Amino acid sequence: MFYTIDIPAPLFSELNKNSQINQFFGKVYVGECMRLISDYYESNTLNTQEGWQEYYKEVQGFEGLTVVFEELKTRLPNVEEQQIKKYIWHRVIGQTWNGYQKELIVVKELNAAFPEAHFKKTTFNIDHDYCIDAEMFYNKTLMLGLQIKPESYKAMGSPYQLRAKEAHRAKNERYKQEFAPYVYVYYGKEGIVDKEQLYNQIDLFLHYTNS
Repeated sequence: MFYTIDIPAPLFSELNKNSQINQFFGKVYVGECMRLISDYYESNTLNTQEGWQEYYKEVQGFEGLTVVFEELKTRLPNVEEQQIKKYIWHRVIGQTWNGYQKELIVVKELNAAFPEAHFKKTTFNIDHDYCIDAEMFYNKTLMLGLQIKPESYKAMGSPYQLRAKEAHRAKNERYKQEFAPYVYVYYGKEGIVDKEQLYNQIDLFLHYTNS
């Protein structure tokens, strides 16, 4: 199950592009969300939205979200306070959960499609340092890194988003130099996007490995 956006999609998109508020979603205010959800999954066998929310509350606390709300209120005078609260909640709690779930679904789908290989979610440190969300192994040998992104990532073009993309790619290139090649995997509502092209890429890696 995924969190749904509880405010109009155009407003959510507009706020995501607002460079004046993005600074307040860094770890200083909301914590290292990907580390938190990674730790949550590793420390629990039954993972639920409610459990994730409670884990975030216990480990990180909601005080930071209150600070973010107060900061956004002053910078978004034309947006209703309730909408701001919903935006903060979805961006911090909802998107973190949804993104992690999607990555797990992609990994599961790839393992089913390529039973001779093994795909696994990366640790938080690999994700953080190299922006690699999953890795492919063949006979326990690391063959490929995968950066998993929503299809909307392709269209992100604000100055802030472009800078973020450049930072992601730089980390990917360091991964390539230190560990293995990488590919981008995009997903939409129906699952992996451009699946045939991706599967052909993976087939090539496996083919050259076995040749």
